[in-house]
Amino acid sequence: MKRSTTNSKQHRCLLHAFGWLLLYTAVRVFECPIEPAIVFERPQEWPSSNNSTCSSELQQSSALALWTQRISQVVSASRLPPDRDFLLRNKVTELLRLVTPRLPLSQSTLTRQWSTLQRLQHKLQRGDEISIVVMGGSVTMGVNCFTVKTQMRNCAWPYRLEQFLQQMGLKTVKVYNFAIAGSNTATGTALLSFLSDYLPQPPDIIINAYATNDMHVQSILQAQSSNRTLRELVFDMSQEFVRAALSSCGQPPLLLWLDDYLGNEQPEILATTALTQNIHVLSQYYGFSFLSYANLARDLVYGDTHESVFSPGKWYATPTSKMQREIHPSQSMHMVTAWLVAYHLLVLTTQTCTLDSWQVHDYERTLRYNDHVPPGLSALEMDETKFPRWPKMPRPVPSDRLPPKLTPDLTLEQVTDVWRSTETSSAACSTTCPFVWVSGLSLHHPPLSAKAEYRAIQSLFQNVLESSSWTLMDDTTRGDKLGWMPGPVGSKMVFQLPTTAPTQITLFYLKSYGPKWDNSTVHVTLESSSASHSFALTGFHNKKTSEMYIHTVEPGTYSKMTFEFVQGTTFKLMGVAMCHDKKKE
Repeated sequence: MKRSTTNSKQHRCLLHAFGWLLLYTAVRVFECPIEPAIVFERPQEWPSSNNSTCSSELQQSSALALWTQRISQVVSASRLPPDRDFLLRNKVTELLRLVTPRLPLSQSTLTRQWSTLQRLQHKLQRGDEISIVVMGGSVTMGVNCFTVKTQMRNCAWPYRLEQFLQQMGLKTVKVYNFAIAGSNTATGTALLSFLSDYLPQPPDIIINAYATNDMHVQSILQAQSSNRTLRELVFDMSQEFVRAALSSCGQPPLLLWLDDYLGNEQPEILATTALTQNIHVLSQYYGFSFLSYANLARDLVYGDTHESVFSPGKWYATPTSKMQREIHPSQSMHMVTAWLVAYHLLVLTTQTCTLDSWQVHDYERTLRYNDHVPPGLSALEMDETKFPRWPKMPRPVPSDRLPPKLTPDLTLEQVTDVWRSTETSSAACSTTCPFVWVSGLSLHHPPLSAKAEYRAIQSLFQNVLESSSWTLMDDTTRGDKLGWMPGPVGSKMVFQLPTTAPTQITLFYLKSYGPKWDNSTVHVTLESSSASHSFALTGFHNKKTSEMYIHTVEPGTYSKMTFEFVQGTTFKLMGVAMCHDKKKE
């Protein structure tokens, strides 16, 4: 089949690239333009239908079969651009040999978001951008990830996933890495409200990758302070994230949850599985996908905790030393995670293509048993006296609202009435945020250089800062914690708030340890025409780690916000968001 231009090839690939991003391009990649440095093995010509993006092979083959049949393309697409000579080819090949048979182990729960999958299919057919937002902590940022001529974010698995999909022909797939060091799922829930301020469009897919930080010592101590177990805390904040993500204004995104935690924040193996157990329950209840790097590699790590491919390589300083606390794995984990996410997209594609003629996305909303007869099933006999039907089939599941919140008090007797009586809310659709900045989230995509990002933030704050003796700076060696820091005690930073509508303010700030942070205290005062409201933020905690905390102020008609450094040596403000409901203006 001839292709007259490169553009026509790309358009044809995107038109035929069904569904969730990977499969169809994997089987037709020979038609897609590729980078000169990569040589793909040309697979056999492949029949397709002009009326459907699902070919017969997609409908009849398993994801694992298609992955193994195109393994040479998988190898080539795993090369990062800086590695022009593919110096890591042997490592990629060796790792794929071990990982490929284990990929099904990583697929814990498959999504029930049929309508969302259909919408993504249509976007790919039109050649629209598919945006994937990855949210996580320092592991997802790529800390301890080093490879040929690159490190950190350009070594981390979100970047590898984008490169992999694009080298397979999906040029319109964009992966946004919104990982922030020292954050967890509670932070992520707050950030969900502001994603649109950092993206050209609402995200099509959201991946929660906070698992390691959710099991971090910060969560353990937070649970203890609230008289809860770690499992209870993780369950509660995970459910809040799920409900916030799936209640997004407009079309809900496809939600994927990734468990990358193998330890060792808890020494007991059973304790490390608390998150896995929680997310398994929630994914089954709400119907989102749950992927587990931990499940893929768990026995390999337990069988040899001195290995450094799947577990952090710094667990042991020497072969005879005791295990050290370390949660950041090396680049091999990031390679494997990019593959297992891509494989999951492949699984969703084969599943959806297999059920293409069943019209699941429409059928489950209506349960009209006579409207559509899938191939192989006969139509229902109309004479019900002779051919009786089931007397009480289930009603359609409410598709415009989430199931009720899963609590210890929710019973089987209550759940139907509560679910069907729940009112849908459009509050999120009327919320606007005239000012948002959170450290670690680039104001531009692709991210600017550090100096350009610094200038962009300074420019943003010029619109709201009335006066300031605080300085925008990063006092870390890693360069991933830019924030506003005060001068001596008494230093002030004054915001002129950009709206007179009732405004909810969310503040992000750092807590750390050591003498530098002892007694670190800032007073925040919010002024309005009728009254003022003040509170204190402290920058010290009894944990040997630096973490981002959140403080949310109830909505009010505030005109001015003042930060005054009153005690200690330093403090760091890492984010400010101001949002209001347009209906209340």
